[in-house]
Amino acid sequence: MSLSQTETRPNRQVLKVRRYTEADIPIIRGKVMVEVPKLPHYVGIKVDARRVDQLMYDGLKHEDKFMARVLVTPEDRIVGGICGYCVTQLLSFDKMTGDIFLYIDPEWRSLPNVLKLMMAYRDWGIAQGATIISATQTGGYKQDALGKLLERYGDYVPIGTIYYFKPKHHDAAAIMGGIVCH
Repeated sequence: MSLSQTETRPNRQVLKVRRYTEADIPIIRGKVMVEVPKLPHYVGIKVDARRVDQLMYDGLKHEDKFMARVLVTPEDRIVGGICGYCVTQLLSFDKMTGDIFLYIDPEWRSLPNVLKLMMAYRDWGIAQGATIISATQTGGYKQDALGKLLERYGDYVPIGTIYYFKPKHHDAAAIMGGIVCH
């Protein structure tokens, strides 16, 4: 698709990152409800708007446990964001963060904008005193490129691989009480 004579490309460099507010929750929920089900990492999970709202409202009160940063235009329109959580390790009192997802509307995607969100998440993890700040690349989109980006600009190193159990036999699923994945 090409731009017409009257259309201009958005200036991707003018975007800012800020902490989300209560007024942002309906917009964030809308993005989550549409975009998260597309991700391979969340296959089989039914995203629930009530749970998203609960997480977002609780997060406003507990910045030490949940973060969301939004990428906004100069007019304060949300065009992307990143969410993460912080937990205490099971075997120690060290803290660990995990990202939930990073999303940018296609027309606003650029290396600087991805980096703005990545760094906001990393800086939040550092501020929480996290010993482990993890970043996943389970979206299925340009995974090799994202991995290189995390390594080059975020000082992340790859450790392990995530595997999901998906029973191939109906009897295994029935024993587990789960859903059969085809």
